[in-house]
Amino acid sequence: MDNNQLNIEALEMLITRTANKRDMILLFKENIEILQDHTFIFFDNDVSNNTGNIIPDFMNNIEDGICVTTLSNDNGCFVLNKEIVLETMERGIANFPYVFTYRLDIQMMNYLLDYYEGKSTIPKHFISILERCSDEGIGIDCTPYLLENGAKINDVKIELGVLKSYLPFVRFCNSGLKNFSISYPFSEQEYLQTKEAIDLMKNDINAKNELTLSQQFIYSILLKAIIIHFGSKSQIKKKISELLRFVNEKIGLYFEREIVICYWFLKDRNDSRICRFFKDIQIGAKKDIFNTIRGMAWDLFHLRYLMTSMHVGGDIQDSSHSCGNIIYIDSLVTEDRGLTNIIKAYPIKCIIFKTGDIMPKVVWKSSVIEIIEEVDVFNDFCSHVESRKEVYKNVDIDILIQELEETLKSIINK
Repeated sequence: MDNNQLNIEALEMLITRTANKRDMILLFKENIEILQDHTFIFFDNDVSNNTGNIIPDFMNNIEDGICVTTLSNDNGCFVLNKEIVLETMERGIANFPYVFTYRLDIQMMNYLLDYYEGKSTIPKHFISILERCSDEGIGIDCTPYLLENGAKINDVKIELGVLKSYLPFVRFCNSGLKNFSISYPFSEQEYLQTKEAIDLMKNDINAKNELTLSQQFIYSILLKAIIIHFGSKSQIKKKISELLRFVNEKIGLYFEREIVICYWFLKDRNDSRICRFFKDIQIGAKKDIFNTIRGMAWDLFHLRYLMTSMHVGGDIQDSSHSCGNIIYIDSLVTEDRGLTNIIKAYPIKCIIFKTGDIMPKVVWKSSVIEIIEEVDVFNDFCSHVESRKEVYKNVDIDILIQELEETLKSIINK
C-alpha cells in the first residue's frame, strides 16, 4: 500500500472520528483535492438546518407488522462531498433535497400481488406505503426480490412466479393505484417490460462480482458459526477464535457486522439482539435448515445492497436548492423483525463512497474491536491483511460451501 493510499485512509478515519460537524467541513476543505472523489453520508440525531436534513418517520417505522428501515435508527443525515463543502463555505449552508425509495422484499411483493388480485388480508401499513408512493411520489423498487429470485431464475416455476408478481409491480410503477386491479388486463407494453426484467435476471445469473458474491460469503460465515454452535462445547473465546480463523484462512473477507452477530449467537443464542434472527436454527426443525440459512444470508445481503444503492448525485434546477446534489435514501420494507433488530443493535455511523468503487466503506457506531473482548480482534485483523487478499483471490466459494454443508449435515444427523 503506497503512502498516498495510507494518507487517504487516515483522512477518512479522521473525518469519521471528528465529533463537530463544522470541524469535519473544515478538515474536508483543507484536503479537498485528495478527497474530491469522496462522499461521506453520516447518520445521527443531531440535525439542524445547517448541518443536515431530517429523515422522515415514514422511512423508519414499524407498524402493523411491517418494518420500514434505513441502515440506521437515526432520524438525521449529514453529507460531505466536494460540492456540499464548497457551497457551505461560501454561503454557510448547503440546502440539498432527498429522494426517498422503498425497496420491497419477497413478502412485500407477495402483498403487492395480493392487493392487485383484490385479496383482503394485506396489512394496512403496506397499503399506506403504496398510497404514499402513488400520491406523493415516493420511489418504489423491488431489487431485493429480483436479486434473490435471480439466483434461481433458471427454475421454470420460479420464472413463472416472477412473471406473476412482477407484472403488478410494473403496473404500479407506471400508473400508481390507478387501474391497479385484476379487472384491468395487462398491456403488451407491461408484458414487454416484465420480459426485459426476467431476461436481465437470466443474463446476470453468471455475472458474479464483488457485490453478488458477497451473499455466498455471508452464507459461508453463517454456516461456519452454526457448525461451531452445534459442534463445539468450548468457551466463547475458542468459538470466536475458530470463526475468525475461518474468516482469515478460508474466505479472506472481513465482514464486520456478520462477525459481530455470529459472535453474539455463539456467546448466547438467546441474546435479544439476535434471537429472532436465529430462531429457526434448530436441530430437528421442520424447515430445511439450509434453506433457512440461505434466507438469512440473503437478508444480510440486502442490507449490504442498501449501502450501494444509497448515493449522492444529480443536478437540481429548482432555485430553492442551492447545491447541485440529490441525496438518495432507501428503506427496506420487510416483515422480518429479526433483521431490523440487527440494524438497531449494530447500526451504521457513516458510509464512504469513492468514485469507481463497487462497494462503499462502512464505519459502524460500535467497533467489532470493542464488542469482542475475549480475543485481540485488532491484532487478528491487522496481522492477516495481506494473507486474506490471497485467500480471497484463490478461494472456490462453491466448493467451500459444499464442504460446510456436508459438515453441518453430519452434525445434525447424529
